Amino acid sequence: MADWPAWSPLHLSVTRPDAGELTVGSAFDQRIQLGFPVGTTTERVTLAVLEPARRAAWEGAANGIRNCHLWSFTPLPEGGTRVRNTEVFVGLPAALVRPLAARRWNRDFQGAVDGLIRRTGNDRVDG
Repeated sequence: MADWPAWSPLHLSVTRPDAGELTVGSAFDQRIQLGFPVGTTTERVTLAVLEPARRAAWEGAANGIRNCHLWSFTPLPEGGTRVRNTEVFVGLPAALVRPLAARRWNRDFQGAVDGLIRRTGNDRVDG
């Protein structure tokens, strides 16, 4: 978790408030940079789904924006893995900034997928 900033262009830091095994209900703090007009924000998020090597999802809220983030990994029959990275923002501030930020957010979230693929060293990953 602490190495996310090495491969995710959005993350400046990720820390856990308590040690121990990650389980559904575990929390972590992520400091992310979403760019203008949202800027940099730190939020505590909670793991909602955790199926190792299949899916992980967390949810949180900061600055009037609720969000849910899902990573899913599906093995492909011919080898490799399909990686899906989905983020949902809800709230009036998200609706107001979406026209200004959607293109950049899509690029940055795709950058996180590409960074994870590079980090694994797997050239047979389908993003």
